[in-house]
Amino acid sequence: KDIDLVIIGGGIIGLATANDILKRNHKLKIMVIEKNSSVASQQSGHNSGVIHSGIYYKPGSFKAQFCVEGRASITEFCETNDIPVWTCGKLIVASKESDLPKIDNLYQRGTENKVEGLQVLNTDESKEIEPHVKSLKSLYAPKTGIVNYVKVTEVYADHFNDKGGELLLNTEVVGSKSIDNKIIVKTTKGEIETKKVINCAGLHSDRI
Repeated sequence: KDIDLVIIGGGIIGLATANDILKRNHKLKIMVIEKNSSVASQQSGHNSGVIHSGIYYKPGSFKAQFCVEGRASITEFCETNDIPVWTCGKLIVASKESDLPKIDNLYQRGTENKVEGLQVLNTDESKEIEPHVKSLKSLYAPKTGIVNYVKVTEVYADHFNDKGGELLLNTEVVGSKSIDNKIIVKTTKGEIETKKVINCAGLHSDRI
């Protein structure tokens, strides 16, 4: 009882959300519940690990804004918290004539999205970065990186606990009900009474 907020899902979104809310109001009692035995055990821990630079999204869209700003902020977060991050860059390759206009279009889109350091490279310039690539032209995005998002989520969990948050693992949501302006979250470990709920259950969010 006396929980202000329950966040369902101990992935990177759930724990990042919990940390941000506690940063804004450290007096709130927040509980994150995760059905598995560790954080980032589903989608957050089963992806390519790429920190995308924001080339593909429609200019002016929230996706483009979030991706460009997020690339910078996640890189800074990793460096501040001693999480290994490799800013290796990325080549988008035109391997045939019909691909050439796409490179120019992506360069234009990325530039409008304010992606840092974009360059259009010829065949020789591309080979200087990746000798085994075969390209007529390529788009180089030097700020694209790679990180272990499980480690990132674990650090988020540590920060959350340090701020007074409570993380419950092996706790699956099986139902809910509302009574007197309170939400009762039914779990495999009992009922949790809270004022509000945020659903960060990832691929299972529709079921929640």
